[in-house]
Amino acid sequence: MDNTSEFDYTQLSKSELGELYHKIIDAALENNGYKLHVLQKWNISQEEFHRRSLASIAIRKREKDRKLEVKKVVLEYLRKRYETMSNEDAEREWKHLKAEVEYRNPN
Repeated sequence: MDNTSEFDYTQLSKSELGELYHKIIDAALENNGYKLHVLQKWNISQEEFHRRSLASIAIRKREKDRKLEVKKVVLEYLRKRYETMSNEDAEREWKHLKAEVEYRNPN
């Protein structure tokens, strides 16, 4: 029985499909038997798989760098914001943030 015919890819979002694609490439890089299966299933050559795996790694690296840049910008904004606050305003803001985190994470 062909397991791939049972999986409905149309129900996945674009980001979920991208994540699945990267996971397949990672698994194929770690396991040569699975890599041969992927090459056969996708009907691609070793060179094409190598090109796709390098592109996958580059995409994830750019995404990681972008997330780090966003984090850096947010932290810089918060540092400047709290630098000019009075102690009472900072305490009020801190309590609000703690309450918001507790609301979103009930565990």
